This record gives sequence, C-alpha cells and structure tokens, in this order.
Amino acid sequence: MPLPTPTNWTHNWTSTTGIAEARPVYVRIFEYPRGYHGHFHTHGFAKLVYPLRGLVSVVTPEGRWLATPLRGVIIPSWQNHRIAAAGNALLHSVFVDPRVFPDCLTEYGMISVTPLLHELIREAGHFYADYKPNSLQHRLLELIVALLRSADTELTERCLPVVKHPRIRTALENAGTSMRSAEIARRSALSPRHFSRVFKADTGMAFKDWRALHQVQSGLTLLHQGKSVSATASELGFSSTSAFITLFRRITGRTPGTIEKRNAQQ
Repeated sequence: MPLPTPTNWTHNWTSTTGIAEARPVYVRIFEYPRGYHGHFHTHGFAKLVYPLRGLVSVVTPEGRWLATPLRGVIIPSWQNHRIAAAGNALLHSVFVDPRVFPDCLTEYGMISVTPLLHELIREAGHFYADYKPNSLQHRLLELIVALLRSADTELTERCLPVVKHPRIRTALENAGTSMRSAEIARRSALSPRHFSRVFKADTGMAFKDWRALHQVQSGLTLLHQGKSVSATASELGFSSTSAFITLFRRITGRTPGTIEKRNAQQ
C-alpha cells in the first residue's frame, strides 16, 4: 500500500522544521544514558522499539521485553508502556499511524530485523518526518512498512511476565542466583505443589520456563554491559559456560558470543 499524501488524512503533526503536514510513518532517534528509566505513557501511533546500539527494556503492566540490535519490540497503539536503558543506547523508533496502516505493528511481540531493514531504519532516522510525498524518502518509508509487515515474528523470545503474588515476588527479589523452585516455595511459605499452581496462575507460565527467560534477559543485560560470556554465566550461577550458552541459544535462537562479538566491533 503506497503512503497516502498528507491531504488524505487528518492527523495534525508538525515537524521540527515547521512543516505542518501529516506523516503516517516516520523514524525518530533517541539516545538514552546508562540507567535511564522513562515514565509509563501511551500514544496513538503503533511503534517499533529498535536500538541500533545497546539494550532497551520495554516494560508493560504485564511484563518486560528486551530490544537489542536485530531484535525489535512491537508496541501497538494506545498500549501503556515505558522504556528503560541498561547501557548507553541509541534507539531508532519506527512510528506507524494505525488509521493509515491498520495491519502493521498490531500486537505486542518480538520482531526479527534483517540487515536490510536495519539499514533502512538507520537512514530514515536522519530525516525524521521531514519528507515530501513521492520523494525518495517517502519510498524508503514505504519499503520499511512493507518489510515490517513481512518480518519474522515467530521468535522464541517472549515477554517476561510480571510476578504479582506479593510473597513470591519478594522471595524472587531476595533470591539472587538461587532460583530453585523448592527454595522459592519455602521463602514464599508455600508447599512446592501449591507454589507451582499459584505461580502458573499468577504469570501464565511454569516456573522453570519463567526462570529460563529471566536468566536469559539478565544475561542479555550483562552482555550488553560488556561482560564476557564466561563472566556472565558465572555471575548468573550457571554450573558451566556451556550450560548458559545452551539455554541462551534455546530461548533466543542465537549464541551469546554473537553479542560479545558485536560489542567488540562497536
């Protein structure tokens, strides 16, 4: 679907150059310092959170996603969320008006960003919303939308659900690397069987699956802070580096060494 001309729709948006014309899709650049935590907010545009550098958390009332280079996070329009950065992150967010593109970025999820889409998003950030209908920049954004529609969202990475049960949440916060279900159950004053039932009802996920995803997200954070794969595995309490690599590959479809290598190239 070609981008409509500004006269075909009514969203009142003014660019930084003072051009009072609507833009149905644009890429905006944000740079976040280490430790940045934004406020919860909503907006009418759907959004792809995509860091060209670093690691960004997308936190919703239901859980947390992690966006990394070549892995973006979709936030549908009007969904409450906030952004946090584990390191010095360079973010290129793609904003899409759902009134113009109702079938693009419609559900929360991870999205695989191809090298081509990566470069197009990077280039589009340079002109933000300062482009004219039928210009080269206009066509570039058309291609971005087309690639987003066809992007691979069948990734094993998932949202880490929020643990709402107060005793279990406190037990997890104080557990450190000791994440054995029997220990968490004991700290929560629940029998192991009751703990398993309560945890799944609370999060929609078995504890062992939640723990695996939590370990991978913690590992991603440490890796993007510059930790080596072996140091990350040790800090997370894995018995061996290979055990961490196996879990990481199972959850993300890639090895932690690819992140370590990318960090070294930046």
